[in-house]
Amino acid sequence: VYERVGTLLVQTGKVDDGLRMLRQSMDIITPVLARDSTNLQTRARVAASERGLATALLAQARNTHGDAETRRARYRDAKRMLARARAFWMEMRDKNLDVQDSGDTVAELTMEVAAIDRELKELN
Repeated sequence: VYERVGTLLVQTGKVDDGLRMLRQSMDIITPVLARDSTNLQTRARVAASERGLATALLAQARNTHGDAETRRARYRDAKRMLARARAFWMEMRDKNLDVQDSGDTVAELTMEVAAIDRELKELN
């Protein structure tokens, strides 16, 4: 629930509130994943939470009023989270274990990572 509400908050422009909810989601789900790292539903929730967190961090990084180093750090953190989410969805796609449309998700995440690379290059 925290992941979905947090993502919705980020999408509606309430980035700080969304970040708080998404971090709570990760705090709750990380120990669950540690107990059973093979559970696909749990792994999918982690991937979704990381994507939501990355989206929130990107919103902060794209705020041109922030200092450049903080913005770069947020871009890098977002890229790392998106890469982990992408790796999970690629695994699901490659194993034909579509718990949702992983092929489209992989493509979307690939484009998001490429956008981050372009934006980081412009920031430097």
